Amino acid sequence: MRSPAVNVRSGAPSASSHARSLAVSSVLALAAIGGCDLDNAGTAPTPGTLNFPVAVAVTEETGGRQFLLVASSNFDLRYNAGALHSFDLGAMRASIDACAEPPCTFTDLSSYMVSEVLVGSYTSDLTLSPRGDRVYLAVRSEVDLTWVDVDPASGALSCEGEGQPARCGERRRTTEIASSCNRTPVISGDPVGVVAGRIEDLTGDPSDLDYVVMVHRNGRASLFVDRMVGASPEPILVHTTDGLPIDIVNVSHEPSTQLVWTHTASIIGVRQTREVGFAGVAYDSASPECSSVFAAGRLPLLGTDDGFDTRDAVFSADGSHAYVLSRRPEAILTLDLDSMPLFPGQASIDRVSHVGFAPSRLARVDVGSRTIVSATCFDDRKVWFVDADTGMTAGAVPGFQGPYELAVDTVGELVWVVDFRDSVVRAIDYAPLADGREPRLVATFGRVRPVQVLR
Repeated sequence: MRSPAVNVRSGAPSASSHARSLAVSSVLALAAIGGCDLDNAGTAPTPGTLNFPVAVAVTEETGGRQFLLVASSNFDLRYNAGALHSFDLGAMRASIDACAEPPCTFTDLSSYMVSEVLVGSYTSDLTLSPRGDRVYLAVRSEVDLTWVDVDPASGALSCEGEGQPARCGERRRTTEIASSCNRTPVISGDPVGVVAGRIEDLTGDPSDLDYVVMVHRNGRASLFVDRMVGASPEPILVHTTDGLPIDIVNVSHEPSTQLVWTHTASIIGVRQTREVGFAGVAYDSASPECSSVFAAGRLPLLGTDDGFDTRDAVFSADGSHAYVLSRRPEAILTLDLDSMPLFPGQASIDRVSHVGFAPSRLARVDVGSRTIVSATCFDDRKVWFVDADTGMTAGAVPGFQGPYELAVDTVGELVWVVDFRDSVVRAIDYAPLADGREPRLVATFGRVRPVQVLR
């Protein structure tokens, strides 16, 4: 029985950011004026409109089509729900190709939308299932896993909901709980990150099942087994555990070893930690509902004076290196995984590559033989590109207000970035990196709605 580990990262823009301060103040004021009527039905989201987007993913190509999935967090509670949107990636690329003088702005985002469903407010992360036909969302207002089916060929989203756009049904927002194995798992804590994988990657044996790990800010992890044979074809909560570092902000998945790394943030300097945490999955092939998630150790990071508050991690294609995004210092930290045992007492940092203020998310961009690591820097309002082999800056792309999550589109040679503060999605052309030039911002999709104009 193989035991993979899980890596956790931060789930939302910093609480100290200007956007959060304004939005929270507005929400508190509205609650006071309205007598805290939390049962108010509120206003439904405007179809095809982003509202504080916080997560993004690119689907695999199926039948010549691909889709961009974007989660709107409804961070300011302007509406009575958040949303998951599916956009036609081919149509968006075609608009970029027709742009004579980049960057171009395409304000009618709804014209690219193929499907949309409503979910709870405060989505913090999303991930696609290994086969690409299901989206798992960590939704903080639900304190549970939300799951939405996506047709890989058409981009259509479905979650047993009613209305237009459909609001996901309760079964898709409240997972069933495994009742065997003499335990009753209970989800608790703010869900901030989610990863998914194939059971067969854990065991080496053929299996139609998938696993999902959702992590919580209070240092807990929840394990779901999806598509259980002979049972309901939906994610079932089978186990929860604690023992991970508290103040988790994100989770990332190391595919070659099936490790999940957790990232933590230090709050007001009370708890200064220089470590990332691991969670593992122990799969029970005889009784999948008896599988477990467990705290698998912590990895102290040594090599900087103030190295704590990690936000994300990505890995080299061969699994030999980890690139960890840190806010103290504000840098990409390179770790040589081949030079250390699986769970070492400490990790030595090989290289520190400095980036901009408030780094938030990472993505790996492969350009020919080069490996580039791209980081969004929320308060710097730029997206940085760093050569993973040399540690040198390959570019820093301006033109953002609050860049947060990003996804790589290898077919279009684009990096798609959700701009949290402006409620739009922007595209960066990374093809120039192939001949030593800097990447550039080429398009904005959606109507810019800055935080300052919120009512």
